[in-house]
Amino acid sequence: MSRCNLFNKQSSITLVLILCISLIGKNAYAQERHSERQQNNQVCTTDERWETVFNHSLDNDQPDAWKADFFLDGLNGKVTNTTDGLSFEAGHGGFFHADHSVLWTKQTFKDGLRISYDYRRDDTIAEDEVCILYLLAEGIGQSPFKQDIERWSELRRIPYMYIYFWGMRLVHISYSTRSVEGSPYIRCRTYPMATNKTVWSKLVIAPSYDDPGFFKPHKWYHIEVYKKNEQLSFHVTGDGLDKTFSWKNERLGEVQTGRIGFRQMQGRNSSYKNLCIRQLKK
Repeated sequence: MSRCNLFNKQSSITLVLILCISLIGKNAYAQERHSERQQNNQVCTTDERWETVFNHSLDNDQPDAWKADFFLDGLNGKVTNTTDGLSFEAGHGGFFHADHSVLWTKQTFKDGLRISYDYRRDDTIAEDEVCILYLLAEGIGQSPFKQDIERWSELRRIPYMYIYFWGMRLVHISYSTRSVEGSPYIRCRTYPMATNKTVWSKLVIAPSYDDPGFFKPHKWYHIEVYKKNEQLSFHVTGDGLDKTFSWKNERLGEVQTGRIGFRQMQGRNSSYKNLCIRQLKK
């Protein structure tokens, strides 16, 4: 073999080794950065009684990072990750039902649930529109409302309320309400309606609470929710206020498994961060 050919062969081997070392270095760096981001996004504190099953700060400089953990009902809703949390905007086009939006976890959960997150109202609308927290949502299991609600998400491209209270089994908490006819409120309901003739008000679980002044625009509030069989509590702190709203009813015990959802009615804009979901250890 000539010296020239030998040199070219050795040069090629050296180049391949350099490229391999470079790729290994890049992969190691990427894994380290991913690990750092995961650690930075952890928000749940240690508690021996609870198992952490979802743990994320929701702040991210990648606008579409939310798609890894959530999916969206509604044609006109907009969700964006920011460095200040998850921005969620319902539609503003005046199309009413088509402008409602629901953000669902891809992950499902079981009863014996503890949820905490920070919430900020970013709109200033005066219309009678609300934000809703959906707990342990699943389909009623009768066609077309399959138990796995993601399998019939196409039916909710326009998120008519009746599709949810006829087709899903869940717990509903209304909060951050704007009422043009009365005081803002915090209210619990359970779905589904027993029949198409069931009155909407009959879904309410007593008592219905007046909002004592929470959820002013552009202020962060911390929300903690506990659900175990027939018991439910909704605890809010922020802006100098601290209050727990609680319910106990056998209908709450009928809701045992499913997804978590954040519903915003037409025109509502909010930000969310530091979402921690835990379940009681067996």
